[in-house]
Amino acid sequence: MRDHHPGGATRVLITSRNPDWPGDLGVQRHALDVLHRAESIALLRQHRPELSDADADALAAELGDLPLALHLAGRFLAGLAKRWSVERYLAELRSPRLFERLPLRERDGTLPTGHNRDVARSFALSYERLEPQDSEDALALRLLARAAHLVPGEVLPTALLLATSGSGDT
Repeated sequence: MRDHHPGGATRVLITSRNPDWPGDLGVQRHALDVLHRAESIALLRQHRPELSDADADALAAELGDLPLALHLAGRFLAGLAKRWSVERYLAELRSPRLFERLPLRERDGTLPTGHNRDVARSFALSYERLEPQDSEDALALRLLARAAHLVPGEVLPTALLLATSGSGDT
């Protein structure tokens, strides 16, 4: 936290499942819980309305009812429409190969935050499916590559990121 705070009167929103923050940071904690299962299912169905109760429940359970992980999963499944079943998505999420490529691992294989990997798994699976020959996916890959080379922990202006892509796309 100290290494990444921009300083001044800036306020920073940190999402963490870690309840223990040093008192000298001046952190104001606002405890939030995961979604209730019905809310998780409703969030998934915003993207894939035809999901069965069993499939939606299985996804929500696998992703720990975490809103960001559910949103990423729902968007991913909506983008692939009928080409992927929930069973295939769950199998891919559970694949150990996803974590072999994640740069967020520490030596023991856990994430630096110490919490579960649900959001990271959802993001990694979406990233792996970007198709370089598709124009939108190619732009996304260029922007992600550029973002990875900029200052970590700093706000990234969209205009700067797009200017570095060299494509002129917005």
